[in-house]
Amino acid sequence: MAPIKLVIFDCDGVLVDSEPLAMRVLLELIAEQGIAVAPSRECTTPAPPR
Repeated sequence: MAPIKLVIFDCDGVLVDSEPLAMRVLLELIAEQGIAVAPSRECTTPAPPR
């Protein structure tokens, strides 16, 4: 196996906008603990059209 030569971190959404997915997963995990949290418009972005 060849050694890893490069690792790219996309911390601000330049390559992939993962914030909506991360928020959805976080809300699902919180809901599994019995805590209902309604997402606000300030913390979510609209999902892209399919």
